[in-house]
Amino acid sequence: MIGNHALLDALRQLIAEATSEEHRDAISLRGDDHSAGALRMFLEQAGEAGLLTAPRINDEPGDADDLSPGDTWSLSLGKSSLIQVLAVAGLADDTTLLFLSAANFQEWADRQLILAEGFSWTGQLTILIDGIDASVAGPNLRAAALTAELPPFDIEARTAFPSRDQLTSLVYFSSSVSRRRLTDSALTQGDLGSEWFTPLRHWAEVDAAELLTHEIAVRDSAPIGILRGARRAELSIVGTEGAPTAKALRNIQATVRWVFAEHAEARHALIVDRLGLEHISSDSLLSLTRRAIKGALEEARDRYRLFVLEKKDSASKELRDVLKDVRTQADLYSSKVRDLVSNSLRDVLASLLLIGLGLIGRLDAGKLAELLKSPAVDAFARLLAIYFVLSAIIQITVQGRDMALTRKELLRWLQAARSQLPSDAIKSAVDDGVTPRRNTFIAAAVTVAIMNGGLAVSLYHWKDLLQWILNSSQGGS
Repeated sequence: MIGNHALLDALRQLIAEATSEEHRDAISLRGDDHSAGALRMFLEQAGEAGLLTAPRINDEPGDADDLSPGDTWSLSLGKSSLIQVLAVAGLADDTTLLFLSAANFQEWADRQLILAEGFSWTGQLTILIDGIDASVAGPNLRAAALTAELPPFDIEARTAFPSRDQLTSLVYFSSSVSRRRLTDSALTQGDLGSEWFTPLRHWAEVDAAELLTHEIAVRDSAPIGILRGARRAELSIVGTEGAPTAKALRNIQATVRWVFAEHAEARHALIVDRLGLEHISSDSLLSLTRRAIKGALEEARDRYRLFVLEKKDSASKELRDVLKDVRTQADLYSSKVRDLVSNSLRDVLASLLLIGLGLIGRLDAGKLAELLKSPAVDAFARLLAIYFVLSAIIQITVQGRDMALTRKELLRWLQAARSQLPSDAIKSAVDDGVTPRRNTFIAAAVTVAIMNGGLAVSLYHWKDLLQWILNSSQGGS
């Protein structure tokens, strides 16, 4: 809906009395002294709206008041400025196109289908057309009458169409074919069957059909679609068929949405295989999809159900295998914990036996005091302290490193050997099965480190400890 009706009415009158040539971004007007009144009225309205104009009289700068009988005038208007002064509501940051004639719009839109690089845009596109009485909209494209309220974009449908990453992973597009992101032209609501929007339906159908191929290439300066299914086929994109009906457009867009809803690679292959089998030599891509897309979708859905069942069976089998491998990894952690604890306790017991046997003949205070003066005993105790430290470090480091490498190899093996389970599911299964055992190993390693560290400190300072024991025993006696 516009805010400056007076300017629009003056422009309409000027177009009616003059000769116009409309392009996508500008409109050129030419006339003679018979249309001087309409020119004067438009220039007054343009001046009030702040629209800069530069009329020319007999190819020289001039004004409407300078027109004399037999004179000619010309005027060029940039559409971006015109859109601003018309004060169209609800445009926000849209890319906006304005057409002051429905016929000019249809001619321009039809031309985009035969160009090597059709019109492209970033974000949302709004097309304003004067003289129509309908509107249509999709996720990123809408078209409506210039004086009517703009329809909203179908925001919810954006997630139903494929992303750029999905497109490039399944269909290869030559850079010379189209710069437009193919899902931008989708139409999902409004007056889809209106004759005013015949070219836009054609845009949407062509772009949707190209998504149901393996490659869009160029042969002899014309784009072709390549199917590499059960039968290879190369088809021209557009043949002699006209624009699609609203029902045909809904059918092919529904197929595209189904293909990219989940397991896009499998669904895409099912559809393309069926289309390849249905192809005959006289087909273009559009004629093929119009004729075969409904049956191809029904068959693909049936085959996909079998695919899903097989996939679930394969996934269940793979999950069982993963759990077996995880169990093996968990048992490794358990054995490492047992080895770490038993080795540490064995070292402690051996040390206690060795020290006990060495002190069995020196149990009185006098003989124990003589040990404080013995360099050999001091060296032995310090070496034993160093042994306990090294034992803890080596055992924890070697066994911890061994388990870390084993876990990394397990994950790498599972990722390489499994085709049905996602990476997150594999990692989750490994973490759930191994993490409790890993925590137990960490607790055991900390305990061993504390115990060996305490023994090492005691042995290193054995003189102070023994002196304290002797002093305590003498004080007690």
